[in-house]
Amino acid sequence: MSSYVDAIKDCKNDEYKRVVVSSGLLWRAPHVEQKRVEDYEQDKDKWASTADRQQCESFGYTAIKDKEGKLVAQIDGEAVKGEKMAWMENKYPYFFTEGISHNVVFFESIKGRDYCIHTIKNKLGPGREVVWFTNSIESRSVPEIDHIHVIYRDSPFLSKKTKYNTSIIESMKRKRSPTVTAQRMNKPPPCSHRMNH
Repeated sequence: MSSYVDAIKDCKNDEYKRVVVSSGLLWRAPHVEQKRVEDYEQDKDKWASTADRQQCESFGYTAIKDKEGKLVAQIDGEAVKGEKMAWMENKYPYFFTEGISHNVVFFESIKGRDYCIHTIKNKLGPGREVVWFTNSIESRSVPEIDHIHVIYRDSPFLSKKTKYNTSIIESMKRKRSPTVTAQRMNKPPPCSHRMNH
């Protein structure tokens, strides 16, 4: 995981204190990118936009036809705008070494750093190494929907029974500069050697 932290260590934070990764730092395998492009092209036949499809799939919005006969996402009458979230395996993951998972979390409204950390901790539980970030607007496949990428693996140093050391998270907030881009959920023992992947 340290190589991924190194890859994005000089990225800036956005106004919500989330790490923003620009295009070119991470990439998809050619066959994955080809699949993404093909799927997005198919969206054009049926949907008004890929964002409309994603909102229906992620947040459960109703799909209705617009004047051109394309499907658009419509918020259901009783839905509370801004409260929905969808965590899922990334259908078009970036290229990582084996054993590393790539999930994406879609938010109905923009969420700040603390909310994102809380969401990640609650979803993944202890015993994981985690790097998370958001893409710059120009690098997003679906710029209309706020989302973060969560890259993680089981920690080689900690068991899932180990509790989070929240003081590590808090010390990172206090000591690290705004350009630091990764929030680690666990820290290996001082005597351990880091695995470079």
